[in-house]
Amino acid sequence: MRVVLARHGESVANVERVISNRDLPHRLTALGRRQARELAERMRGEGVGALYCSPIPRARETATVIGERLGLSPVVADGLSEPDRGVLEGRGDPEAWRLHDELTRRWVVDHDQAARHEGGESLADVRHRFQAFLALLVDQQAGRDRTVLCITHGALLQTVLPVVMPGVPAAFAAGGSVAHATAVGAEFGDGGWRYARVDESPATR
Repeated sequence: MRVVLARHGESVANVERVISNRDLPHRLTALGRRQARELAERMRGEGVGALYCSPIPRARETATVIGERLGLSPVVADGLSEPDRGVLEGRGDPEAWRLHDELTRRWVVDHDQAARHEGGESLADVRHRFQAFLALLVDQQAGRDRTVLCITHGALLQTVLPVVMPGVPAAFAAGGSVAHATAVGAEFGDGGWRYARVDESPATR
């Protein structure tokens, strides 16, 4: 089974620098919609037979755009959500972002999977729900000769993917940023997941 995990297109929250990992109505920008369309075109010929997405609005909108072009109905999966940042949600001030980035550093560099903001998720929490989603995919999709496309978030790709999928590029594991509509390919076989490739979006403006 082949899986492609892709970051959503650019959203208003990204432009306005708001921590928005729940259900705040931050939609895609014009660029974000173009990135979603371009990602759909990149997926043509990949044999995509199923489409999943995070419940967060920017991911759902990205998946809707892609689904319309590929003839697929997105399935919402909580396991693909961005890490919940608790008391920082809805904030965009410099102190909030300092605390946000410090926690990300603790997760990625210090490997502290228990650290969290008040009311938010730890890396262990995010890893457990993401692994549960992958297990569900194996149950539902293994043995089918098709690609499953999953629309998720940069923070999940940056912090969790290197933990559960050996071989993810060092830029991810070191905390490098993940561009919008970047797609990470993976394959399941011999009882485990393995990284295959990274396909970055050319639509950046």
